[in-house]
Amino acid sequence: MSAGEGKSSEGRDRDPKRVAEKEQWRDDLRVLLRCLRDSRSPWYASALMLGVLIWGAIPVDPLPDAIPLVGIIDDATVFLIVRAAVYQVIPDDVVEFHTEVVEEKSRFRFGPVKAVGSIAIIQILVIAVILGGAASIAL
Repeated sequence: MSAGEGKSSEGRDRDPKRVAEKEQWRDDLRVLLRCLRDSRSPWYASALMLGVLIWGAIPVDPLPDAIPLVGIIDDATVFLIVRAAVYQVIPDDVVEFHTEVVEEKSRFRFGPVKAVGSIAIIQILVIAVILGGAASIAL
């Protein structure tokens, strides 16, 4: 990749594949959190997730985070294993329901590009109304 290719002027990644992967992880996290808050999910699913978050925050583990890359990889692996276990204990209908809700919300997500476009359109309409009103008053 040449210098600057796939990156915006702010240095953020604009590769469509990576953006899609980030969106998928974000949506998966939303589904997981919604499922854990649902009363139909067993209490021990939340306890498992809480346990893995506490385990990740405690600095004492088999491979300390001080070892570059290796310490983070073992924490991520444990998180992914527990995440899979949590999805196994949550009823399928709960997961399906929340997946559909998150997908529906993702389809209509109001991102920054849409926000800027909407603001520009609103500004143009306001200016047109003001100019139109001023023109009718002048006549």
